Amino acid sequence: MTKLQRPTPQQKRILDFIEEYIEKNGISPTLLEVKDHIGVRSLGTVYEHLDKLESKGLIQRDKNAPRGIRYLINVGRHIGEIIQVPMIGTIQAGAPIDFNQDSDETVEIPLSFIKGKDVFALEVKGDSMIDAYVTEGDIVICERTSTVKNGDMVAAMVDQSDATLKRFFKKGEQVVLKPENPKYKDIKRKAGSVEVQGRVLTIIRNM
Repeated sequence: MTKLQRPTPQQKRILDFIEEYIEKNGISPTLLEVKDHIGVRSLGTVYEHLDKLESKGLIQRDKNAPRGIRYLINVGRHIGEIIQVPMIGTIQAGAPIDFNQDSDETVEIPLSFIKGKDVFALEVKGDSMIDAYVTEGDIVICERTSTVKNGDMVAAMVDQSDATLKRFFKKGEQVVLKPENPKYKDIKRKAGSVEVQGRVLTIIRNM
């Protein structure tokens, strides 16, 4: 079973502030703004909290940039009742491979995060989605649905046999499954050859 990396109450305050600041301003806050928001005297305390958040896979930082905090979608900041989601296998973030659905593993996520959705988990193999901060060993939590919009990250079956994790785009009768790594090519198929298994809701980082 994969354990949830949950923040402390103070870390959750920082996460919420970062997320709200980015949504409002389009850029991340400075360390000084984080310090003022949580009411501490020392920037060293802010550094310590940010180091812990980064180690839990909740943020990513460019330490050479004044506004270098990147908020990463992760269920770890949602605190509440925890449930176990079935890990149905692995999925390739690279060239398509067969779905493996023989695993008995589960993943912990907050009940409040699901909001009535039918969800499942997959472990990521490969690096084709690395520019979307999805890397080898990460776990994606997916809503079981075939209804998606252009730009969604999806788990899809290609040619009724191969599973892959990509961005979904549809134009007319053609579907393009687009990687987030320039070394991989788009997968282009007629719409009938691609079956979306689920839409990615969030990512649990492999730490």
